[in-house]
Amino acid sequence: MKRAFSQAPLFRVLLPFLVGISIAILYVKPNQLYISGLVASFAGVILYAYYRFRVAKNYRLRWVGGFGISMLLFSLGVFCVALNKLNIRPDFFAKNIKPGDSLMVQITDPLQVKDKSIRAIARVTGVGSVNSVKPASGKLVLYFQIDSGLKYPSYGDVLFITAGINEIKPPDNPGEFDYSHYMASQNIYHTSYLKPNDWTICAQNNGNQFWKVIYDIRNRLKTDIEDALPGRDEKGIAEALVFGEK
Repeated sequence: MKRAFSQAPLFRVLLPFLVGISIAILYVKPNQLYISGLVASFAGVILYAYYRFRVAKNYRLRWVGGFGISMLLFSLGVFCVALNKLNIRPDFFAKNIKPGDSLMVQITDPLQVKDKSIRAIARVTGVGSVNSVKPASGKLVLYFQIDSGLKYPSYGDVLFITAGINEIKPPDNPGEFDYSHYMASQNIYHTSYLKPNDWTICAQNNGNQFWKVIYDIRNRLKTDIEDALPGRDEKGIAEALVFGEK
């Protein structure tokens, strides 16, 4: 086993890198970027000492160099995940929004109809007022209050919303499902509940045309399922199997 492992240099390089990625995804922390820098600095010190003081010539201490390289690759994996986190960017909307500010967002997924609201994922493109919108980044979950007289937005539509945002909190009870961690793995940290007067459609059909066709086909399939299975339980099971929705 040891011999096979030593003969697979690519695996030996990828293993600590993938471990760093996995740990960064499983344990979502806001200071991952600093942690990766700290680990990389520690690995740099080890490697400097390893080559500076000729430790590499000592066969019994050759593992020190391998350990330093593994630490460096581990920190690189953590760094790659942290770099993809939207909430560490300077233009993250939650860092720049002020009392009274509004958000400009774009719907990035098909709307999901729930019992008491309509759910949508949106990408934030700007923050400010109607006359002065500054570019911003981030994602959030929108919950639209159900109103039979309203025409709701669809994929690709751009909205201007005036409602406040709420941070997704971790669970209070130990062992409870951590919804905040689940959403953080998707780069989503906030929600907003919208009443009919809290949002306005600024532009329509601004999404990727390829995904628009895919979502149109998906919506037609959902309509066919609803027509074929009028029962709520049967329809729910069919949608869960076909679309992965609850």
